[in-house]
Amino acid sequence: EFQLGLVRNLLQGEVMIPLGELNRVRRRLVEELKEEAVVKDGRAILARLMPQRGVVDEGLPELRVLCRSLEQVVGCARAGVGFVYCDFEDLKDYREAVEIARKGGMKVFLATPRIQKPTEIGFFKLIEKAEPDGVLVRNLGGVSYFKERGIKTVADFSLNVANPVSAALLMRHGEFENLTVSYDLNEGQVSGLLASAPPEWFELTVHQHMPMFHMEHCAFCTFLSDGTSIKNCGKPCDQHDVQLRDRVGQLHILKADVGCRNTLFNGRAQTGAASVDEFVSLGLRKFRVELLEEDAKQAARLVGWYQNFLNGEGEAQDLVRKLGAIERLGVTKGTLEQRRGEVHY
Repeated sequence: EFQLGLVRNLLQGEVMIPLGELNRVRRRLVEELKEEAVVKDGRAILARLMPQRGVVDEGLPELRVLCRSLEQVVGCARAGVGFVYCDFEDLKDYREAVEIARKGGMKVFLATPRIQKPTEIGFFKLIEKAEPDGVLVRNLGGVSYFKERGIKTVADFSLNVANPVSAALLMRHGEFENLTVSYDLNEGQVSGLLASAPPEWFELTVHQHMPMFHMEHCAFCTFLSDGTSIKNCGKPCDQHDVQLRDRVGQLHILKADVGCRNTLFNGRAQTGAASVDEFVSLGLRKFRVELLEEDAKQAARLVGWYQNFLNGEGEAQDLVRKLGAIERLGVTKGTLEQRRGEVHY
């Protein structure tokens, strides 16, 4: 990092100084230079890393819907949705989903698994062969794979975009169409992010059953079969609906993915409807609704309510009341609830 350029001896007379003393002085100078360099560059580097916000888009909000079954894709087509994501347990259904979406005039992006092992590159190939409009990427391996092939991508929540610096880094190196806002942020923190980076970068999940944890262990295989892996379990996940009861008695929904990894979804749906007006005022235009167990009719109804709301028809409390009536456990603001911990960049 540093190179000694010149040593000038100004000592007079026959003075003896141990060589180790010279080394000590050299080390001390290097440490002082490092400290000064860190302090000075720290401010300059942060300024360089922070993105420029630009002009706020004045267009209408756009609704995007994540579907977890072919039936839900059909429901979205009937509701006149313009953009869908597909997140299926069986990736072989992706090609049919793309066909349904295209016939319904919808743009369609297909989701990767959240975790991708080196031996599972075939999952990416199945997605590519389905010829979607783009891919909802959930791991860094997918970023590299689809970028190299010129396929459009949207970064999902698992890439954890929680601040403007991480957002700028992913946009620069991943060349994403959009970034999904991290699920770790509350309402105030989302507002802080939108105020400090180009809001057109972002997409917010406004309705979902929050994924509480994702695990390698497959509860379907362990408790509903005598097998030990997908090779001999008989795929009970295709035959049974499973819910897990927590310590207070609430049931949560368990789903398996193509890699036999399990995700536990909160039994109560979460809606950010009450915060939409604020986010729109900050320039956010892309909102996502994530379906879970809805059939085609239920999907069309739920999506229709959000479409009307984003088009300015009705108030947030009216939408929340409707959602509470159809959700078994009602709805909550969930992670968006508290404004504590607001961050100003």
